[in-house]
Amino acid sequence: MGFINKLLGKGQPGKPAPVAPSAPSTEPGPDDNMPRAELAQAGGNLAAGRKAEALKIYDSLIEAHPDSGDLLTEISSNLGQSGCLEEMIATIGPRYDAARHGAEAGLNLIQAHLHLGQPDGAQMWIDAITALDRPDLAYRLAGFAHAAADLRAAETVEVPTPTLPGQSESLINLVSISKPLWSYVLPETEDYLPAKQGRTRSIALLPLGAATVKGELLEPEHPANAWARGFPFAVAEALVFAPTWRPKAIVAIMPGNSLLTPPRGFGREQVRGLFRSGKDATDFALTGFLDVSGDQLGVQLEVIDVQRDRSLKTINASGPMAIPDVALSQAFAQIRQYLEAATVLPGSFDYAPPSPLDAHIVALHHAVAFFLVDKAVMPPDSLGDGPARAEALDIHASTAKDPLAPLLARGARTILERLQSS
Repeated sequence: MGFINKLLGKGQPGKPAPVAPSAPSTEPGPDDNMPRAELAQAGGNLAAGRKAEALKIYDSLIEAHPDSGDLLTEISSNLGQSGCLEEMIATIGPRYDAARHGAEAGLNLIQAHLHLGQPDGAQMWIDAITALDRPDLAYRLAGFAHAAADLRAAETVEVPTPTLPGQSESLINLVSISKPLWSYVLPETEDYLPAKQGRTRSIALLPLGAATVKGELLEPEHPANAWARGFPFAVAEALVFAPTWRPKAIVAIMPGNSLLTPPRGFGREQVRGLFRSGKDATDFALTGFLDVSGDQLGVQLEVIDVQRDRSLKTINASGPMAIPDVALSQAFAQIRQYLEAATVLPGSFDYAPPSPLDAHIVALHHAVAFFLVDKAVMPPDSLGDGPARAEALDIHASTAKDPLAPLLARGARTILERLQSS
């Protein structure tokens, strides 16, 4: 019996169908170097509720036997059967390497992520084990991939965020969008999305802040608000075509169905509260803000290692406010370089940074508004002048050197026509 079977029982709704993972043989043999006595001691601690003592033993065993896939499988199975799924992911995940340790411990990690509602975490290990080219596991991996896809399809939901300055904790909601906007509204473009193999990493791209240097909020119609909301989607778009990333762009919604642009963006503590555990657990996050100071535009970005709770990189760019593409393109190029996203996966669509980038970012800002209305996350009146927005996208598509622009414009027109006919 797999550990997920034991935890869920039979027929529990709303969870992926469990599959029993393989486990190492418990029968000693001539090559059996498993530390049975220590494993039994740790198991006894788990049974007695002494979780910390068991984890301490497991940590020491893994350090002493770093190359043993059987040991990782046994420990992950024991933790899973004891209901310690988050502990199992935290203990095994950072040490597990599919090529070195084999598939079995990875199968346990996949099931733990699925049970916790973490499709990105599950997909990371599905990709790693798929790269092993094990035909005997193809059916199981396909089942896991379908379960992860089902969870991801339900990912666009509102979730409470930690308190932001001047806001009540219960009043702000987040929406997570895990594919390019044009791929949602134009199903025929599915072939544009490249297939990824091997280990990938998840990253949440949060809405940027926008304020004056003194931290004063900008007027709602100030163009920097659109840049702050669209920039994360431009980065997410680039990462979709990079080999190692699984991006999800985040939208923050306030009461009255208005989009939040926090003055200084999301801080590390807020990022930790949002994405360190639970169904939205993420490996990394990108946050930051735009500084508007007279005739200058500044961009500051921060890459955060969510699981290790540390800042990895700060990026700064600046340029004249009259030519926002200067600062925005500098920051965009730097973040692509740092995330090693300049390499583009081969496919039917040859991605290149849109030009001019600032116009594409504004187009994404409009496309987000249409997307949220289409998914019934925001009411139709939140679009404001929908026809004018759609026309702005049409103009952008006809003038910009941006192969994605026509897709965004067609998507907006499709949604607008659907709204007008309903």
